[in-house]
Parts: sequence; structure tokens; C-alpha cells
Amino acid sequence: MTTTNDLPAPDVRLHVLFEPSPYNGPGMTAYAHVYVQPVVLARAKYGDKRWDAHDPDSYSIDAPASVRALAGLRVKAQADNHADGHSFYAYKVAYDGDMDLRKMDAAHPVLRRIDKRMTVLADRFGHPRYLPAFLAHLADALLPKTPRPFIRRVEDGNDFEGTGYRSMDAAGLRYYLDGALAEWRKSAGTAVDR
Repeated sequence: MTTTNDLPAPDVRLHVLFEPSPYNGPGMTAYAHVYVQPVVLARAKYGDKRWDAHDPDSYSIDAPASVRALAGLRVKAQADNHADGHSFYAYKVAYDGDMDLRKMDAAHPVLRRIDKRMTVLADRFGHPRYLPAFLAHLADALLPKTPRPFIRRVEDGNDFEGTGYRSMDAAGLRYYLDGALAEWRKSAGTAVDR
């Protein structure tokens, strides 16, 4: 019998999603959000076996307990149409969702490990001033051996990797978020020159 300890290491990445708030309206402060969460990039073991980004505790994949403990880990950030430059704010590493005692016991060591590693990085390089740098510190703390730890969904015509996602390093993430923010501000009529 194969156990999850006998399986190859899962391809854990940080999925990044940028989206305007659905509650923006005329005459109101407009908001855009970034959501980042760990996922396992893999083919499903049941049904349609296409590549996808699975939640770490999905029944569609086999993953060790250390990866399943990442389920619910999130970074959320927002930007508004009144700030300039790298204006994402209100971000932190946290767990979302319904947390029972079993999930909290699994989450606690993960958060401690991330906090410890991010503190070492902050002591070495300084505290990250902007969201892309914060996420780079998180990726280095969580996935230190992954050269391109971030992914984002792409359309079929831009799917060069054959997974439905584009892998990014820290520079690619910064470029993506800066571009998405600038495009959103332009469409919201609040373009900001840098």
C-alpha cells in the first residue's frame, strides 16, 4: 500500500488573484483586492485529469499532512483609487475559514515556522515595504527551494506551461501586480503616474 509519505513531493505554489471589488460604484471609493493562497499544482487523480491548482487538502490529490496543513492559509490585500504607487495595504498572513481544534493544531506550527523565517528575512533585508516584497518574503519562508513560487491563471492562448497557469518569480509577481493595478486604475478613471 502506498502512503502519502511514499509519494513524490507535491508542487506547492502561491496562487495570486487580482480582482476589482464587486461593490465598486459611481461616486464611491473603488477597491481592488489581491488574494494569495497556497495550492498544489497537479493533475487530479479522479475524473478529468487536467492540470489544476488544488486546495492543499483536496480529495483530488494525494499530499502529506505538512502540505494539507496549509489549507486555509491566506494573504489578502486591497488597494483603493485614492492612493498612489504600490498602494496595497492591510495585508498579513492568516488562516481563513472554519477552524476547529484539529485544524488549529495543524495551523499553529505552520504559522510559527512562517513567522520565524519571515523575521529572519526582515532582520537580514529589512521589513518589506510593499506587497510584492512581502509576498516574496512569504514565498522564501514557505517555499525556499521553488524558483518561481507564484502562479496566476492565464487564458488558453497564453498558457505556455500547459497547466492553465503562469509561474512567476518575485520580479514577475511585481510586474504582474503593478500592471494589474495600473490597468484597474485606468479603467476606474484614477490612473496614477509614477
